[in-house]
Amino acid sequence: MTDLTDLEKIRILYDMEAIKKVKREYWWCVDEKRMDDLVNCFTEDAVADYAIDMLLEGRDAIIKFLKDTVASEELDAIPIHQGFDPVIEITGETTAIARWRLYNYMFFQKVKTTIIMWSVYHDEYSKVNGEWKIKTTKIRHMSTETTTMT
Repeated sequence: MTDLTDLEKIRILYDMEAIKKVKREYWWCVDEKRMDDLVNCFTEDAVADYAIDMLLEGRDAIIKFLKDTVASEELDAIPIHQGFDPVIEITGETTAIARWRLYNYMFFQKVKTTIIMWSVYHDEYSKVNGEWKIKTTKIRHMSTETTTMT
């Protein structure tokens, strides 16, 4: 392995923090149902695999899916995403991969149903015009619990 200069180490740390920031913004946008802001988290050609037997191809398809589910007035969801323990690897000047743990609490008010999930995200990132964006995101649920109140 080639020794890195101090400047290269600083750039890598800066890039890792920028990746943490975009993932954090992704979760906040989903939780606050800010779909217009969520667009800024993804590359135009992003792909999402939310473990629902459907591959979402393109930023617009991902945003539409999230609008129709998490941000749906019909479902009246209260989502709380708690992502932590990132493992980030900068793989090139404009590429990176990361793995995140997730605790996700979702309460669907109109149907009085709670879903609690422990999951792992596997993401790829691209730096576009100097900003890190999610290129692919793939979630795998380790544990899911659904409860409906009567």
